[in-house]
Amino acid sequence: MVGNGATNWSYDVWPSFPATLANFQIMPQSVLTSWYDNDCHAYFHNVRPATETPECEALAKQMFEYSGKLNWYDLYRHNYDLPLSEDRIGTTVIDGKERTYKRGMTMAEYTPFAAHILESESAHVRNGDFLTDYMNRQDVREAFHIPAEV
Repeated sequence: MVGNGATNWSYDVWPSFPATLANFQIMPQSVLTSWYDNDCHAYFHNVRPATETPECEALAKQMFEYSGKLNWYDLYRHNYDLPLSEDRIGTTVIDGKERTYKRGMTMAEYTPFAAHILESESAHVRNGDFLTDYMNRQDVREAFHIPAEV
C-alpha cells in the first residue's frame, strides 16, 4: 500500500513545507513569517522557478537544518531505527509454504530521486515495516485477493 499526497506542485511538497515545519513546531514561527515576508517560493525538482535571493536561500537552509533528522514519510513517529538494522527479512505462510519478504522501505529506497532526502541523516530510516508485516499476513492477503505468486 502506497499513498502520496503530492498531487499539485502549486501547493504540495515545497510550497507546503515551511508551514508544515512551523505547524508541527519543528521550527519557530518566526522563520515561517520571514519566509512569507521575503516572498520566498520553492518547488520540488524546480518544476517552477524558486526565489533565489540570499534571504530565501538562507531560510531554506535553516529549514533543512531543523528537519534534516526527520522521517518525512511519518512525522508522528520517532526515528527509532537509526542506524538501520540489517534484520529486514520477514516471514509469512502463504498456501502452506513459508515465504520471506523485505520489511519496509527506507526513504532513500522509496524516493531515490529526491536529493534532499538522500543527503539527510534519516535517509536510511525504515518506513512501513508494520504495514508490510500486516499486508503479508495470510488472512489480509486473502481479504485483498492477493495471488499466492505475488
